[in-house]
Amino acid sequence: MGQLVRGAGSGVCSEVGVGWTDPWVMRLELGADTVTLHQENGAQAQFVLEGNDWDPAPYVQGQLSFNAGAGTWTLVRNKLESMTFDGTGRLTSLA
Repeated sequence: MGQLVRGAGSGVCSEVGVGWTDPWVMRLELGADTVTLHQENGAQAQFVLEGNDWDPAPYVQGQLSFNAGAGTWTLVRNKLESMTFDGTGRLTSLA
C-alpha cells in the first residue's frame, strides 16, 4: 500500500481512503473486443482485440493475454510486474 501525491482536488478515492492506493484494487473491465485495465492509481489502460492478440493503446506499457484453457487473463506491465485476473476481471495474483 502506498500514498498517492497529487495536486489539490485530484486525489483518488479507494477502499483504503482518499489519496491512498492498494494494488489489489486493480481490475479488468471486459468487453467483446476491448479490455480496460483500471489501475491502482486510478489511471485506465485500454487493450483492443486484433486477431488473436490484445494490442495496447499507444501510451500503454504492458502486454495482455487471455489464457483460454484456464479462463484467466495475464498482464505483464513494464516488463517487470505480472498480474493474473480471473474470468470476471478480478485480480487474483501479483508477481
